[in-house]
Amino acid sequence: MRVSILDLGSNSFRLLVADVAADGAIHPVLRAREFIHLGSEVAATGSLADDVIERAVGAVGHLAGLGLRAGAERSMAVATSAIRDASNSTEVVARLQEVAGIPVRVIDGQEEARLGFLGVASSIALPEGAHLVLDLGGGSLELAVGSGTELLWAESTDLGVSRLWAEYVTGDPLNDRAIAGLQKRVRSTLQPLVAQVRRLDPQWCVSIGGPSRALIQMALRTAATWQPATLNQAWVTAAGLTALRDQLVSMPLEERRAMPGMKSSRVEQIPTAAVIVSTMLDLLEIDRTVVSYWGLREGAILDTYGDAALAFGRQLRPAAVSRMERRFSPHSVHNTHVGGLAASLFDQLADVHQLDPAAADLLAAAAQLHTIGMGVGFRGYHRHGAYLIENSELRGFGPSEIAVLASVVRFHRRGIVGSDYPPFETLDAEQQLWVRGLAAILALADAADRGLDQAVEGIDLTVSNGEVVASFRGVDPELRQDWVESAEAAFRQVFDVGLSLEGVRVIDSF
Repeated sequence: MRVSILDLGSNSFRLLVADVAADGAIHPVLRAREFIHLGSEVAATGSLADDVIERAVGAVGHLAGLGLRAGAERSMAVATSAIRDASNSTEVVARLQEVAGIPVRVIDGQEEARLGFLGVASSIALPEGAHLVLDLGGGSLELAVGSGTELLWAESTDLGVSRLWAEYVTGDPLNDRAIAGLQKRVRSTLQPLVAQVRRLDPQWCVSIGGPSRALIQMALRTAATWQPATLNQAWVTAAGLTALRDQLVSMPLEERRAMPGMKSSRVEQIPTAAVIVSTMLDLLEIDRTVVSYWGLREGAILDTYGDAALAFGRQLRPAAVSRMERRFSPHSVHNTHVGGLAASLFDQLADVHQLDPAAADLLAAAAQLHTIGMGVGFRGYHRHGAYLIENSELRGFGPSEIAVLASVVRFHRRGIVGSDYPPFETLDAEQQLWVRGLAAILALADAADRGLDQAVEGIDLTVSNGEVVASFRGVDPELRQDWVESAEAAFRQVFDVGLSLEGVRVIDSF
């Protein structure tokens, strides 16, 4: 079923059109937005002027029309802080409903926090325990603490970026008085809530909302030459955001406009957002936060149309990998068999590779996805597969994990990793070691099922005197001489051991 949602926020109006699958998962097919900046207008006057209402009506008409043209069978609309706080809210909602052709539900801060938390739980692979979600928008800041998909506590405040910008900012760049006023306002508003947050002992802090995402994107995109298509589940330190704040508040608008990753729609208010976020993290004693690209819109769709058994937490990653495999790979049985062989090799080589056990999960995902490039074309399928992973939205995986997966799939055929591959270059030394080890293991497992017939039942390893002997059970596979030499070189390079193959027919390279 294809559905659409209009999110009528304080900074922007956004449209999401998505397909809701039988398993309750949602697959976005269209996103669009129009910046209206209602929050600053309501903060300054308490209501929305006629010309602002007309802009809002035009934006809703355009976005609602896009949703219909995209084939949405069902539609919904929610309005948040600016519209609910405007003194002429009833009039505004009536106009927007008329042009949208559907009811506009004005939600309170508690509901906004709940839906945002649900979106996060379905986008981030949260470990067990409680987690804090900070949803910073134009008109309000919602704090929510929950576990799994259960909301434990939520609070809505008036610390919206547009609202505080209108109240405190009188010039550009920000002067010391404005910065001090913003910090005092954030601290005085949040201080009574600190004890409640700490009582629930959240393990992770997740940031959502346009202003927070924009800041985190800027902080991260200056730190690396390569990034995947989405920074979902990327971590940024509070110190990094504070450094970015100091840079932003000292720069005039035109200099900010030229910064990498700066969006023209946010250039005016982004220093205010930076002060709010840095002060908030400092007060809550949070040293780092992770960003979620899903929030209220996705949460509202899942809440209305999604399945109650939707994957979240530990289930999120394997569910996302399985969906991608079903979409692109013609060899699911082969992938499963290779995954089993690879897992066995990983366990048998534990004393040799000494990799973190967490690497085993990424090896399993890479094995399941190593043939997805065949959905594009057979020749160079390893490169196609890596490209698909780089540009996918694999929920539950952070950018560095995407880089590991893409690198292992890119180099799984021979197990020797090219060090100039951009995703590989961005990884730290330990993660690069993971890639080299996992690629060598996957290469051996994949070669065992070269005939796609699962005739090799298993691979037994013995390790002694700096040599790994691999004995193949079942049909003896035929392996090309040049591949055998590459595998031996990979094991020597990565594990500092030799590799001998038994139960294998080595044939000359043609």
